Amino acid sequence: MPHLHLLSSLSRRVDKVPALRDRLWSLERATVDRIWSALGHGDPDAVSDQGELLGRLIGPRIRKQRHVLRNLATAFPRWPTMRVEATATHVWAAAGRTMLEYACMDRICDPSEGRVRVIDLGGAEHVRRTGRPGIFVAPHIANWNLLPPAASRSDVPLTVVIGGRAIP
Repeated sequence: MPHLHLLSSLSRRVDKVPALRDRLWSLERATVDRIWSALGHGDPDAVSDQGELLGRLIGPRIRKQRHVLRNLATAFPRWPTMRVEATATHVWAAAGRTMLEYACMDRICDPSEGRVRVIDLGGAEHVRRTGRPGIFVAPHIANWNLLPPAASRSDVPLTVVIGGRAIP
């Protein structure tokens, strides 16, 4: 069920008045759409930087921070608390970049921009030639969601399949 995000403190009261609730949902959606559109027209590097800043500011202040800290402490039991907390901040910065980069994904993956390159070291050609399925692995050195749109726009003859659905 939809709920308010930006005005979450009003949710309980507003849910009792459906007409007001629906109007606030529409207002919130319109606000997010405008912000998203503005980000989509911005410079991808600047948008990504803004995402990092937002991630650093918001991430450590939300409930999920406890989960992140606990997971890092479990994964790295010898790390001092300061290092775990600093790493958590980097986690939020990367998550913020990833989230806001969605607004610019079409421009980031545009081959004419030269930001993302898909290099086929023989695997895709082999799969295409033999007709046999193949599995491709890509490192997570940037936004892991860039590969499918970048591959679909590159000169490399790839069909990316996510969840059983081919991405042209």
